[in-house]
Amino acid sequence: LPKLRPDSTYTFQFMSQFTDTSGVFVSVDPDNKLKEQSKANNTAFRRFVLLPDITVQTLSNSFSGAPRIGQAGTIATVLKNSGSKNAQNILLRFSRSKVDSIQSSTVFKDTVLSNMNFDNLYWVSLPYVVNQTGPTFLFLNIDPLGSIAENSKSNNTGVSSFQVLPDLRIDSVWYDEDAHRLSAIIRNVGG
Repeated sequence: LPKLRPDSTYTFQFMSQFTDTSGVFVSVDPDNKLKEQSKANNTAFRRFVLLPDITVQTLSNSFSGAPRIGQAGTIATVLKNSGSKNAQNILLRFSRSKVDSIQSSTVFKDTVLSNMNFDNLYWVSLPYVVNQTGPTFLFLNIDPLGSIAENSKSNNTGVSSFQVLPDLRIDSVWYDEDAHRLSAIIRNVGG
């Protein structure tokens, strides 16, 4: 170390590759060559626990036009491992519900990502076919079984929604003069 003047600091840095759990012991003047007021503050220990932190950045749905029963669309999500360690075999669980509650939802697709490197973004999309009228809430739950230790589990869910609404259309109107009757064909081309 360089000579330190009173009330000054020195930052010592070195490169090291830490693993899952590592401990670092730092000692200043381990041979007690310096005469000091106190030797009690010359050591420090820091434990590092490196974990992944997989987050849902976005979850969206898209359809060509207004969604209706039987229509195919796409669910897309952007995920990020913002932790400090890679993660393997990450279960992504997609579910749906008529209410905004993941606990009330029904699973329709499980998929597994084999690897997510830390500090990287991942894009996942899958087809989806509309199967109910009214509101639909789509949920994504990362690691729903809790098998991956992470920095935080609070960022492991995402929600997206859409509505299948009726869309009434008048196909034709005619008048029967003999019967004095007006007729119309009205069709629901929506939900």
